[in-house]
Amino acid sequence: MIKANYTVYKVIATVILTFILVFTIHAVNGEGYNIENYTIDANIKDNGDLHVVEKLKYKFDEDMNGVYRQILYSYTTSNSKNDMRPNSTRYQANFIENIKVYNSDIGFSNMTLSTQKDESTLSNGMDNVCSLEYNKSQVTIKAYSPVKSDSYKYIKYEYDLKNPVISYNDATELYWNFVGTGWKCDIDNLEINVNWNKILDQDKIKVFAHSYSNIYEKYIFNTGIRIRAKYVYSGTAVDVRIVLPENIATNNIKKINEEYDYNELEKQEQKIVKDKEMYNRSISYFVVIFVLGILNLIYIIIVSVRNANKYKKSTGKLDYYTQIPNMLSLSKYSMINSNSLAFRDNKLLLATILDLVQKKYIKMDSRKKTKLTIYGIKYDYFMTLESDSNFNNLDEYEISVIKLLFNTKSKTDEQLEQLANKQIELNERFKQIGSNYYAYSKFYKDCQKLNKSYLSELYNKPSKGLKIRGMLGTILISILMLINIFFVSPLDVSSKISMTMVAFMFYTVYLVVCTIIVFTAYSLKEEYVPRYEELIGLKKYLKDYSLIKERYPIEIALWGKYLVFASLFGISDKVAKEFKEELIKQGYTEESIYMTYPILNIATYSSSINNSMASSGYSGGGGGRRRRWRSLLIKERTV
Repeated sequence: MIKANYTVYKVIATVILTFILVFTIHAVNGEGYNIENYTIDANIKDNGDLHVVEKLKYKFDEDMNGVYRQILYSYTTSNSKNDMRPNSTRYQANFIENIKVYNSDIGFSNMTLSTQKDESTLSNGMDNVCSLEYNKSQVTIKAYSPVKSDSYKYIKYEYDLKNPVISYNDATELYWNFVGTGWKCDIDNLEINVNWNKILDQDKIKVFAHSYSNIYEKYIFNTGIRIRAKYVYSGTAVDVRIVLPENIATNNIKKINEEYDYNELEKQEQKIVKDKEMYNRSISYFVVIFVLGILNLIYIIIVSVRNANKYKKSTGKLDYYTQIPNMLSLSKYSMINSNSLAFRDNKLLLATILDLVQKKYIKMDSRKKTKLTIYGIKYDYFMTLESDSNFNNLDEYEISVIKLLFNTKSKTDEQLEQLANKQIELNERFKQIGSNYYAYSKFYKDCQKLNKSYLSELYNKPSKGLKIRGMLGTILISILMLINIFFVSPLDVSSKISMTMVAFMFYTVYLVVCTIIVFTAYSLKEEYVPRYEELIGLKKYLKDYSLIKERYPIEIALWGKYLVFASLFGISDKVAKEFKEELIKQGYTEESIYMTYPILNIATYSSSINNSMASSGYSGGGGGRRRRWRSLLIKERTV
């Protein structure tokens, strides 16, 4: 495999890993909007209820029909009286009621109250309407209000939470998850204000705000508190625990007839602080593991490239080679040039056709078209298989190409002698082949067989040591990732499972990319290196032909052979143009050139013909399976 292939692999690796990263971010932030500002004003009532007003400023990146809000008011998994965690039965509301939804396109000062209707009566495109759907633990609010991409929408929710406040003999506590993990968009700026209807000693008020996001302000008043946070990413919760120094909810039905346990409060808060430290540590580990992954990928690429180019000199160090390489068959030279992609390359197919014309197996005449095709092809190429040819001298690939071109009977494998004197028009034949599943599938199988055989003959397989070195780092990184998720991160089990799924998708693709790079790092056998140097030296000569002052004088009789290799390199149109200029200097007209030297003609328009071949590979009837087979052969590869 040559260096160009590994450049392709590096590009592929970068694109795939970037795609996975974007996919991972999109999986977390999957909505077409974000929240620029989110303000929550909550007031603790005397009866232990909480009146809440939420103001959200949305920024939309795509056209949408509105937004929805899920409010979880009951999230218990525990039933212990002394449990001071937020998932205790003590830290939940009994219900949510008096829900109102307002919306506006210009701001919060001039808002319209949305009419509540049954969800079954609503549809996209409606405006200023909303629906409420309750279950035993949450309510889903759908606010219908169409919005265009790159615009803002202002939404206000107003509601009452029934009895989220807990009363003690000497204290009042509110522990509430103001921003739950169900948000599917980012929140740029968050402000939470909680107020009560009594003046208290602010030095005795205890406030704890918990989140894995950046809480940058916590302010305590004698009648309320304010919490501010920035960059609350989707799926990130923000909760607040407030302990007031006396019982202010005198009519509260959630009453615990005992003194508040401040020792237990300290233990719970210390545990939360420790969990956040572990979370931050796990994030740092994720960054380190990602960097190690990139370094491992770079190492794999470097080791594989070195192995693949063990005996090869760089193109810049090779001399020009002006002779026609003739030690190997054209298909083997193509394998040396392109490795495993050789037999699925249009350039080899076209070069082989030109070579068969040069070797007199095929007679070719060109005729100028009266009407140009959409690909700019100016000539028809009529080709006839010569009857007096010795087909025993052909290699397997040449035989497959001849059968592909001249065997026009569907599902019939005719011998070459039966195809003698048969005439086709090349452009038209490509179109026919594009819709002939049988012809392409057979040709593709032949190419697979030859690819495997030639690869074994010309290349050394990657050593076991290379494979082990290449894959060991990848496996270790995957193990480190799992350890970080399950033993360092303090997230709950469901979050860890979600993270594991994302990590699994990322590292599955990562492993596939690394495996491709390592296991395809075939190195050219040392005895074939001279053939490689001849081939690349010729390619260098043909590419630089117009820049060389003292050019090798090419005989017209040899032009066709040079054009065969120029076609193999994908530069035949450039070389043919230069050869044509030489003929014009000798007095030939353009029309006479194309009629006298049809191979020069076909080389000149090789790019157009390749485009036509690629197009015909997708033409014709048939389902996805047919298109898949054809695309493996016909779609032009970019190197």
